[in-house]
Amino acid sequence: MSEPKPTVYHLFGDDHFAMESFLQTLSAKLGDATTREMNTSRFAAPHVDLATLEENSLAAPFLASRRLVILDHAERLLEGRDDSYWERFEAFLLRLPETTALVLLEMVQPPKGRRRSKPTRLQAWSQTHSERSYVREMFRPRGPAFARWIGQRCADLGGAIEGQAASLLAAWVSEDPALADQELQKLLDFVDRSRPIQVQDVERLTPYHGQANIFALVDALAERRPADAQRLLHHILQEEQPGYAFAMIIRQFRLLLLAKESQRLVRPLQETISLPDFVLQKLAAQALLFSEQDLIQIYHRLLDIDLSDKRSLMPLEVGLDAFLAAITPAR
Repeated sequence: MSEPKPTVYHLFGDDHFAMESFLQTLSAKLGDATTREMNTSRFAAPHVDLATLEENSLAAPFLASRRLVILDHAERLLEGRDDSYWERFEAFLLRLPETTALVLLEMVQPPKGRRRSKPTRLQAWSQTHSERSYVREMFRPRGPAFARWIGQRCADLGGAIEGQAASLLAAWVSEDPALADQELQKLLDFVDRSRPIQVQDVERLTPYHGQANIFALVDALAERRPADAQRLLHHILQEEQPGYAFAMIIRQFRLLLLAKESQRLVRPLQETISLPDFVLQKLAAQALLFSEQDLIQIYHRLLDIDLSDKRSLMPLEVGLDAFLAAITPAR
């Protein structure tokens, strides 16, 4: 007799790329594209209504063995909620039928130092309900581990990369797995998978060929020049695919958040971000144009755009246009 399948898949960490890859694997088990679409629902906390989540999760699958329900940003589930909400959510988790796979994506930062972080409420629940939960920690590889990840990812994509080239690419993309994956696919197409990717290939096709436009776009946002920001965005979208351009914009604001934190802690930026000095100098200057709260709000807006695109609610180009029109960062 086969073991019962988990009804709750709890993925937590800061590796969004690994989480999406896991979801693709889980989704593929539902059947063809049409069957997957009919049996997949995706929501985001804290905006989702619990009754809607329950209705979708407790429904029977259609022409498939299971339904897939995804809850993004589960770390925000209890924002503005009292204990009674958690009690209802916990009861809902215990009622999930085996025909449902509920995936909780909880974005949390890695623990600092050797001490483990205190488990979140969701993590504590998953640990005490291991009979119905699949729990996986997904933190982005860092340092030498990220360069090794690039080598393995390259092999998975049917190619090879030299060690120094992997280290250089890791630095260029600031250890961002999604951006590294896009760059690797471009590099592998360039070498036609007929030889390993070399340092000169990374230098020739580095993401910094379009970095000047990204910096200029952020400057226009900080200085409240919406017309220039729109013009620069459309120029970037003409040169790059929307997904790539969006990844670069998200990356830029993640770097600015790191730069802002370094400034607040009076810590050299080189200790936090491994990038060329001229890039670090520009990041430090741009970080001064924003408050930390502005950057956090901007980053959350970008994550909402990403979710809307994944749920086919709004194309990236439209979301980015609306984002530029709405944002008013402080000087």
